[in-house]
Amino acid sequence: MSERKQNTPRWTQAQWLAIKARNSSFLVSAAAGAGKTSVLVERVIRRILDDQIDIDTLLVVTFTNAAAAEMRQRVGRALAQELKRQPYSSHLQRQLVLLNQAKITTIHSFCLDLLRQYFYLLDLEPDFRIADENEALIYQVETLEEVTEQCYDAEDNQAFTSLVDCYGGQWDDRNLRELVLRLFSFSRSHPHPHDWLSRAADAFKLTGTPAIDDTVWGQNIKAGLVLELEGARILLEEALGLAKENKEVQTYLKTLREDRELIKELLKDCSLSWENLHHILQNIKFNRLPSIPAKDNQVTVRLKEKVKSLRDDAKEKIKKITQLYFSRSSADLLTDFHFIAPLMQTLVDLVNGFSEAYQRAKLKRGLVDFADLEHYALQILNNFPVVREALRAKYVEILVDEYQDINGVQENILQLISQKVGQASSLLEAENKPNIFMVGDVKQSIYRFRLAEPAIFLAKYKDYPVASNEGGAQAKQRINLAENFRSRPEIIKAVNF
Repeated sequence: MSERKQNTPRWTQAQWLAIKARNSSFLVSAAAGAGKTSVLVERVIRRILDDQIDIDTLLVVTFTNAAAAEMRQRVGRALAQELKRQPYSSHLQRQLVLLNQAKITTIHSFCLDLLRQYFYLLDLEPDFRIADENEALIYQVETLEEVTEQCYDAEDNQAFTSLVDCYGGQWDDRNLRELVLRLFSFSRSHPHPHDWLSRAADAFKLTGTPAIDDTVWGQNIKAGLVLELEGARILLEEALGLAKENKEVQTYLKTLREDRELIKELLKDCSLSWENLHHILQNIKFNRLPSIPAKDNQVTVRLKEKVKSLRDDAKEKIKKITQLYFSRSSADLLTDFHFIAPLMQTLVDLVNGFSEAYQRAKLKRGLVDFADLEHYALQILNNFPVVREALRAKYVEILVDEYQDINGVQENILQLISQKVGQASSLLEAENKPNIFMVGDVKQSIYRFRLAEPAIFLAKYKDYPVASNEGGAQAKQRINLAENFRSRPEIIKAVNF
């Protein structure tokens, strides 16, 4: 038996729970410096030692190739250290042999392996090649050029030329082409791009004259207003905290508290009708900050400027969303929707036409791009249950690092190959247990430009109940790793103020 025990000061209670808890799907929300990678490595080792499983029955998904290589090295070092404690353990010796073929990988590499194995289930040649981002972009631009030229040459091209007039730019259609490529790319971060595009176009098609509050766009704009107001409130709370630290700057406290109350009232008003919100936001007024006599004390000067800057940022948030969405009446907005609806349908048709042409161009050249890897893998898992069930049976647990940077397609892939309570599966009825372990920090989500969707993490964060100290037997649980071991206490205090 291994000597790796909890009674070492190395692990906090929350970390140890994340390492030892079993028989559930776990979301681990780990703050910066909370030791999440160490916890992930230790969980892998504990599964091997305590549960006597082979490392190739674990699927460990990381976000980059470098992270996967580092994870493999760290697991290897931990196994080697454990083998020194148990030099005659054939189980540990076997794990070191299996390590090189263990699935410690990126989601793209996992999908690629799946395609190499099951290409014959799809319309793919066995010698297909992955196009890098630059090569893929060249083919996209060339294909879009051909598609738009066909649209120009078509006899009935009035809808297309109207789209070009509205979104193409002053002298050419460059802006429209960029919009098509962005929309195409974004749609592919969803499991069903065509359906997503159709819903986006349908959202503009209004029947009669509904209240703006009842439309998808009205509801989304209100939700956006709530987010901006919450952001403004947080900025004001920070300004208040700083103002309390200096006697001279405390002169601002009364006005800042009035600002905070105003924001709180606005948050309550978000439940009102669009017309009421329009009137309130158009007439909002902030009081002027009282003047503070000039001082030679540089600390006071900097603190005063910081407080004013935070307040200005809060006011700017409200000003921008008011100008963007609440500067016009609901009747004007509904008129816009009726005008935009046919243009959006034409845009979606153009994106779909480009998507089909681009797919043909890739197949002709035996190419797949990175998004194809995910969508082909998803297609295999959805359409061929025997493959899906074999993977579910193979992996005792799926561990996902940097879960905040996942997108909708990747989430679907992982859920399809994970075991979940109540999942109908002829091969897994006897041992159907939740088995996905997700680690991330939504505040460190930096890959929105690569179409990461942190809302997936946030939805689970709200949905998963906090785990008890014993772990329990719930199907899904959340563990919070909040303690920062990387930074000095004064830095943590300042950042988390």
